[in-house]
Amino acid sequence: MAYMSEYETKKGKFIKITVSAGINPSTGKQRQITRRGFKTKKEARAAITQIEYELGLGTYVQQASITFEDFADDWFKTYKLSVKPSTIRTRTMILKQINGVFGKAKIKDITRRNYQMFINELNAAGYKRNSISQRHTVCRMIFKKAKEQKIITEDPTVNISLPKEKLTVEDLETKAENVNYLEKEELAVYLETAKEKGLESDYEINTFQAYTGMRSGELCALKWSDINFEERTVRITKTLFANNNYNHYQIMTPKTKSSIRTIQVDQFIIDMLAEYKRKQNLIKMKHRHEYLNDDFVFANLNDYKGYPRLTQVLLWRMKRLLKLSGIEKDIKPHTLRHTHTSLLAEAGVSLPQIQERLGHKDDQITTSIYLHTTKSVKNQSAELFSNLMKSVRK
Repeated sequence: MAYMSEYETKKGKFIKITVSAGINPSTGKQRQITRRGFKTKKEARAAITQIEYELGLGTYVQQASITFEDFADDWFKTYKLSVKPSTIRTRTMILKQINGVFGKAKIKDITRRNYQMFINELNAAGYKRNSISQRHTVCRMIFKKAKEQKIITEDPTVNISLPKEKLTVEDLETKAENVNYLEKEELAVYLETAKEKGLESDYEINTFQAYTGMRSGELCALKWSDINFEERTVRITKTLFANNNYNHYQIMTPKTKSSIRTIQVDQFIIDMLAEYKRKQNLIKMKHRHEYLNDDFVFANLNDYKGYPRLTQVLLWRMKRLLKLSGIEKDIKPHTLRHTHTSLLAEAGVSLPQIQERLGHKDDQITTSIYLHTTKSVKNQSAELFSNLMKSVRK
C-alpha cells in the first residue's frame, strides 16, 4: 500500500510518498518508507513503482545516514585483521587523506561525479598514476562493502576514468638515465671493497644480492632450506617485515604471485654459500645456547645471533662501503637489483626472462633499464660490424 501527500516549504509545494514495507520482525510494527521532494505526481508515482518493485524482489536498500568516515572506520577495523603491517601503515595514511575529502559527508550522498572530481583533483595536484590507483583501490573496497551491506544502492567508484601515464620509448630511456645502478667495473670495485674492508658478512650479502637481483626483504627472509646446492637454485617464497626491531620480525608472503619464483645461480655463488654456511655453523656451535636456530641464510652472527638481518642495516653498511670504495653514487641495496637488470640485459638475456627472474612482470624501471642498456649494446654491435666490414669494403 502506498499514498502521496502534498506539503509546502519556502521553496514551494512538493509531494511526499509513503510506501508500506511490511512488518518489522524485531518490533512487530508496520514498516514504512518515506521519500520527499518530488515536484510532480508523475515523479512520485515512478518512485513508488520502483520501491514496490525492489521490495518485491527483495533488493530494496534502505539508505542510511552514516558518514563516510564512520563507515570507513568500521570497515578498516575488519580489514586490518587480514593484511600485513606494512599494508596497514600505507592504507592508514591513504585513508586519512580520503577522509579529509569525504569524511563528514553521508556515504549515500557521494555521487559518481563527486568521486570523479576527487580523482581529477589528485591528478591535477601532480599525483602519479600509481598513487592515484592506490587511493582508488581503498575507496573501491569501502564503497563495495557499503553496497554489500545495503548502505548504498550505487557504487560511485564504478566506471571511473583514471588518468593514464603514456610513456614512449624515449621516456623510458630518459627514466633509465635517472635510475642509479653500478656499471660492471664499479660493481667489481664495490665487491672487492666489501671483501677487503667490509664488516661481517658484507661481502657475501652484497655479492649474493648483486648476482641474484633479490629484494632486500627477500634476502633477509631467505632460509637454508630455500637453497638447493645440487641443482644450484634459490627458491624465493617470502619477505621480512621487522620495522627495525630484531625481536619482533615477521616472515610474510610476497606482495604478488610473480614474486614467488625459483632462480638459477652459478657455481661461484654456490661455492660462496657453502663456505659461508661452514663459517656460520662454527659460530652456531660456539654460541649454541644463545643462537636463534631459525635457519636464516644471512643471519646475524654478532649481536642477536641467528636473528634475521634488518634491511635498514644493509643500507647503513652499503653507505660505509661506498665511501671506502670511492664510488660517488647515491645508491641503496635495491640498486643492486637495478644493477643486476642492467648486466643481464648487457649479457643478452631477454626482457621477459629478466622480469621472471626478478619476480616483477610489470615494472617500468626494469623495462627502462633494459631498453637503455640494450640500446647501448646494439650501438656497440653496429660499430663492431662496421669495423669488420671495413676490411672487405673497397
